[in-house]
Amino acid sequence: MRRGGYLLVIGSFGVLSGCAILTDVFNPDTLPSFIAPDPGVVVVAFHNDSDFPAIMGGGVSFDSNLATFETISATVAANSTVSRVFDCPVTLISAGPPDGGVAAFVMTADGIEVEGPGVPLTSGGFRCGDVVEIRLIQIGPGAAAEDYRIQVRVLPGR
Repeated sequence: MRRGGYLLVIGSFGVLSGCAILTDVFNPDTLPSFIAPDPGVVVVAFHNDSDFPAIMGGGVSFDSNLATFETISATVAANSTVSRVFDCPVTLISAGPPDGGVAAFVMTADGIEVEGPGVPLTSGGFRCGDVVEIRLIQIGPGAAAEDYRIQVRVLPGR
């Protein structure tokens, strides 16, 4: 009889712990984005820190194989910001094309193309609710491409 009692107690703990594990799997706070993606948005902010207006570009994708890659651009006045808002889930954000290329066209008298970093941010580098800033920085007089840099940074949301 004692042996049966022990088995009943051990079996009860197993069932109860199984229920706890099962509820953890279906609890969105325990495993976020496991069952359903986070609702909300990701903001892409094009910030122009130069003395000239610029056309700034990039792209976003909503799936891992880039089938839904969408090119985005904005004309940004000198020393100002223009934002684009995207519904989650967003899986990739790039400054310019994801494999490198022109990320900004500075509207000087001759026009200057500024290359992007060529390394896109993937969903591990940002999350729903964040602001991804693509910043054009002027580090010289502004007459050549070497006078500019593109910086990408994530400003945590929530």
